[in-house]
Amino acid sequence: MKILIMDMVKLPLGSAGEIRRWELIQNLSKVGHDVYVIAYKNIELKGVHTTLLKAKKGVFGKLFSRFRYAILLFKLVKTHRFDLLYTINGLIGVVGYVVKIITGSKLIYELDGIFSDEWELIKKETEISVFKRIEMALLIRIEKFALKKSDAIIAVTQGIKNHLINHGINESKITVIGNGVNIDMFRPINDPTILHRLRKQYNIDEAEHVIIFVGNLAPWQGVEYLIKAAPLILKKFPQTKFLIVGDGIMRKKLEEMVEEFKLKDKFIFTGIVHYNEVSIYINISDICISPQANDPRNERSGVSPLKLYEYMACGKPVVVGNVEGNKDVVTDSKAGFVVDPKISEDMAKAIVKLLESVKLRKLLGENGRRATVEKYSWEKVAEQTTKVYESVVNKDKN
Repeated sequence: MKILIMDMVKLPLGSAGEIRRWELIQNLSKVGHDVYVIAYKNIELKGVHTTLLKAKKGVFGKLFSRFRYAILLFKLVKTHRFDLLYTINGLIGVVGYVVKIITGSKLIYELDGIFSDEWELIKKETEISVFKRIEMALLIRIEKFALKKSDAIIAVTQGIKNHLINHGINESKITVIGNGVNIDMFRPINDPTILHRLRKQYNIDEAEHVIIFVGNLAPWQGVEYLIKAAPLILKKFPQTKFLIVGDGIMRKKLEEMVEEFKLKDKFIFTGIVHYNEVSIYINISDICISPQANDPRNERSGVSPLKLYEYMACGKPVVVGNVEGNKDVVTDSKAGFVVDPKISEDMAKAIVKLLESVKLRKLLGENGRRATVEKYSWEKVAEQTTKVYESVVNKDKN
């Protein structure tokens, strides 16, 4: 099947959506599809037809890059007959709809979040210009149009699917396919030299326990609950460090909270870490945290956090918030504990229980690794995605 990925591919990979797209492109190629993509010139994708675009800096540079991207896109469409057009972007989805009408190709839209909900939370946490508010309102409307005009939608969670149905999207064209993990990149690392080097970089003693969070520091991630539980954990295990890997609009607020709790010497904020290095950070930890709470945003959309699968693939025990996408995966795989992160005592109790037992940490970590290999690899995601593609392409033939 000949597939055109209509969204730009760039490095470094930042958001979960960018990582999902990067991994899916490569794994669709592995399972036998003919995949075409436009990417910036610092990227090499093996087995993928890559049209390269030189990145430009500055406002005018970015405008030129987008103009050049549009030209390259229409050149590809003109010279190839694509079975499928694939996008996760509303604006590009509208372009895809135009291409679909002209060429007869099928349009697939993937949705990994409820943008309107996330935008409301972002507005509460940061100052937004009038222009940006108008832009976002317009993009929300554009996304709705693109979703309605697509031939099929892949929703990353059941909650997103339910949201779309409630907003008039035909249920029959929505399929839920969650996130996955690169099980070759994310795996247990047994080389003490590599792990010691990273500990030394952050001044973490070999005798200290490490509790890690990896991800976007967004309002719905729940990192503040870990900070609130930290004093209870440190009361039992004072030789513990908390490693916060990632960046986002909540970082400043979280750092201020750490200072308020007088925990500055216990929390380390690393900022953004290259995707290829995240597994090393996870491997120096004892316990991994995904503390999303069952608040309105998470309850409505559910979650499918990359971090959870990455933790499990590295063979680490997890403590997660009681929201769909966390609790079902962890319960089924027996990889850790599910807690109400808003109750500090619950989170602290689970973490302390794991810190008390090396044997338990090892058992739960092995369970998690096994589950990711059997069910949650990106190759498995690509196989599920292929079934959706085939059903859309073959629909008119039946």
